[in-house]
Amino acid sequence: MYIPKRGFRKMPKVMKSVLLEAYQAKWWDEQTREGKLPPFSVWVREQVDKLMKRKGFSRPKGGW
Repeated sequence: MYIPKRGFRKMPKVMKSVLLEAYQAKWWDEQTREGKLPPFSVWVREQVDKLMKRKGFSRPKGGW
């Protein structure tokens, strides 16, 4: 995954995250279409679950 380095460091954090998210979402959609990766939201949920388990939390029963 290519992320342009020039001018990237000087950007405000908010812009960085928005840019990265847009970039990743597009990249992710392509991967999903090829059947390589699960949809982005599903993947994020799995990552959060893993993190929470490691810290000893579990997801609220009602879901998010």
